[in-house]
Amino acid sequence: MSNVYLPVLLLLLLHTTTGYAQATSSTDSTGQESSRTGRYSGRFPDDARRAVTAGTFEGAIAVPGTGVSFRIGGFIQTSASQDISGAISPGLFIPRLITNTDGPSRFVFTARNSRISVDARSESDGGTPIRAFIEMGFIGAPGNEGTTNADGLALRHAFAQIGEFYFGQYWSQLTDLESFPETTDAGAPAGKIFVRQPGIHYAPWIRGEEGKGIRLAVGLENSISDLTLLDRRGAPSPTLATIDAAPDALVYLRQEGRRGHLQLTGVLRYLGADSTQAVPAGGLSLTGSLDLPQFGVRDRLTFAASGGLGFGRYLVDLATAGYDAVRDPLTGELDLLRTAGTYLTYQHWWSETLRSTVAVGGVFVEASEALPAGAVHRAQSGVVNLFWSQSERATFGLEVLAARVVRRAGEGMTTADAYRANVFGQLNF
Repeated sequence: MSNVYLPVLLLLLLHTTTGYAQATSSTDSTGQESSRTGRYSGRFPDDARRAVTAGTFEGAIAVPGTGVSFRIGGFIQTSASQDISGAISPGLFIPRLITNTDGPSRFVFTARNSRISVDARSESDGGTPIRAFIEMGFIGAPGNEGTTNADGLALRHAFAQIGEFYFGQYWSQLTDLESFPETTDAGAPAGKIFVRQPGIHYAPWIRGEEGKGIRLAVGLENSISDLTLLDRRGAPSPTLATIDAAPDALVYLRQEGRRGHLQLTGVLRYLGADSTQAVPAGGLSLTGSLDLPQFGVRDRLTFAASGGLGFGRYLVDLATAGYDAVRDPLTGELDLLRTAGTYLTYQHWWSETLRSTVAVGGVFVEASEALPAGAVHRAQSGVVNLFWSQSERATFGLEVLAARVVRRAGEGMTTADAYRANVFGQLNF
């Protein structure tokens, strides 16, 4: 643009802004600003009640005139993983998915773990808290790595809260997030209960309050019968289908104290399939955390021990693989499988911004002649990492994982190992 036009543009801008100020406000005899037009003019309202202000919880803004505050949150995460040895399916580091210890090494670069959420909160006229929360991820339809690397949106959470009632999709009551270690891979270590599903819950504090009290929660959640269905030849049946006879019923008792928490959760289920009588199943999970200030100001130990009959679908290492029960091909009855999972983690803070986590865990499946060859007998995995928070919003990390799976093979067992390295960077917003 020619320099001749620059003074003209500056004069026009000055005239416009001066005219806007003169048209919208003046000083009255009391020295207060008053509006000459008496209506909205330009970018700002003349009624302060309609202006955007800070919301009622951290990071939120208030919606003018509604009593609702909302926050848009999420993060951008980019990660790279390299399978050092052993072929394992891309995605979560699940020992059950080890396919070949002599397979080629695999490298993956992805931003699919990024997320976005909207959190809206208010209160009823009587002061009852009301909340709506929705979160989306990008691990939906697979993308095309050859061109755009696009990935489809996937629903993670969508729930509402009215007082002590919750309904919608969120983490299962069996999933205790505070006992999870800080890792780049959500599937590590083995032994986790990692389930999001729709349900309805009632969760009152029966003594004290959050952070120093006891909470009781009861709920009904979506059920899925995760069965191995065999025909009379002992092969997977293409015609039989599972039947979800009733929702899963859950209850937990949780105690929170100054140095940690303890949670005991139970679930009652009914499993069914075509031409098969539904049978009861269930399990228990004990999880917790313990702060260890004697080793470091923010050091922490977490643990979990879970198991039951017809409980396999809740263990991330066994989910969707038919480890709740096996349908006897001769009698048509369901033989419930006994499964268990456990893990132990420890996090040490080297400084205010640098920390490491060490975690080990495993899952176990009872010996059953009903299971086909190649079924998992036990699986273990471990992880060690180093995380650095450059700021409150930016974190970078390096992680090494190892896994072993033992499978049934006739009268004996086969073993397969896998190793992986992850690096990631994450920016919260």
